Amino acid sequence: TPVSGTSTVISGLTPGQIYYFRVTATNAGGESFPTETLAVSCYANGANPILIVNGFDRCDAAMNVSEADPYSTGILARQYLWRMNTYDYVIAHAQAIKAFGRDFDSCSNEAVRDGQINLSNYHTVIWLLGRESSADKTFDANERTAVQNYLNSGGRLLVSGSELGYELDGLSVAPSFFNSVLRADYVQDSAGTYDVEGVTG
Repeated sequence: TPVSGTSTVISGLTPGQIYYFRVTATNAGGESFPTETLAVSCYANGANPILIVNGFDRCDAAMNVSEADPYSTGILARQYLWRMNTYDYVIAHAQAIKAFGRDFDSCSNEAVRDGQINLSNYHTVIWLLGRESSADKTFDANERTAVQNYLNSGGRLLVSGSELGYELDGLSVAPSFFNSVLRADYVQDSAGTYDVEGVTG
């Protein structure tokens, strides 16, 4: 849908239905890459209780896909952008939340960082970091302040990300935030496994 200006309002959304959005820019040179995919499912009886925050922006050489070279014994580092970061991880989370019968809003982490989104408007915040790391920041200073204020006022937060502890605690960027606010501790850069098991309590 072509729009003018820097924002647009979309009305008439059906409560309970998931809508997905991306934005591109156009000019005489063509059309840009799209933004990350965001989603919303409108709650019919007031404000949405859940916010999904997409903080996974990273796309660099460290995320190249390794493939065997068919013409040698070497390994190729392939830059398959659609496998390095698809920028659509909100979709899987939106579908899972909807399957649980809940409605939600979503935003980019930059919207929280810049004060455009107030976390305190939500009962629960789900923050996606993927492989975001030190170069792109898992939580910058503004985001840490917003999250800390939200949790101090009784908010509920679920954070996922593979480099979160490495940056905040391992590199000493914000160990007190990682230890005291997120209530986690950094042990080493890799757990050496992809299996996770919960513990009582």
